[in-house]
Amino acid sequence: MLEDIGSRSAGPSTPTREEEDLIIENALKKDPIATVVKAGGIDLNVRSLKRLRGQGWLFGDTVEGYFRMFADVNKTVGVLSSYLWIQLSMGGPERAMARNRKSIKNVRGKELVLIPIHLNVGSHWIMVAVYLNKHEIH
Repeated sequence: MLEDIGSRSAGPSTPTREEEDLIIENALKKDPIATVVKAGGIDLNVRSLKRLRGQGWLFGDTVEGYFRMFADVNKTVGVLSSYLWIQLSMGGPERAMARNRKSIKNVRGKELVLIPIHLNVGSHWIMVAVYLNKHEIH
């Protein structure tokens, strides 16, 4: 595994761009189900990360993992599950709340909440940004 993203700190030991490229290339040569990066409690495996190249379709865990990496670095940001919208649209608010209670608790007190949503139209994703302090949705 590369590292736990939330524990990375900048400093003299920060790798150069070339060193980072080499680390990534070596990680992508591993077993497709091997965990490469742990981001916000989500394990991103080789297969998921390879989908970022070219025209590959992204899985919900890959999109959510990147959002959670951002939230790990910026503590004013929270992320809700990429499955929240599916659960809301198929099962209603009660079912969505029951399945996402922990995720919802984790966004209390945040300034910005990011919600990745899969549109189910040709593999398109959108991001909803909720600015809690400003009472705005973008």
